[in-house]
Amino acid sequence: MAKKQRSTTTNPAKLQKYYNFLADPEQFPVASSTTHSPERSSISREIAREKKLKNDDTEQDIRLKKITLNRLFTFLASETVLIFVFSFFQATHLFGFSLEEWSFKLLTSVTIAQITIMLLVAVQYLFPKNRSS
Repeated sequence: MAKKQRSTTTNPAKLQKYYNFLADPEQFPVASSTTHSPERSSISREIAREKKLKNDDTEQDIRLKKITLNRLFTFLASETVLIFVFSFFQATHLFGFSLEEWSFKLLTSVTIAQITIMLLVAVQYLFPKNRSS
């Protein structure tokens, strides 16, 4: 079985981006008269960047939770209004609307159960008790 030989020649075009990176003076700032070394300022910049990303992530998380809850409440409110309209029509028989008693009870019971379960699931998953940091 023939072994695969590694090429010992290097392709300068492939390495050019690394040469450009090393030659860029902004990547390696020259030490100024301040007491901080380039390594310290680089580390502090990285820590600040990490904190900013964490804050941005938290802000986006809060925004998504608000949007989700607003949409959920809008859906559940419209569903509740619809059930009240059905109940009103069932009680008054307007427009000839009439459901059998068992089907009407089933419809209202299932709808109330669905609203309750959806709210419980939303609260459980959008606002967990254990916060992993």
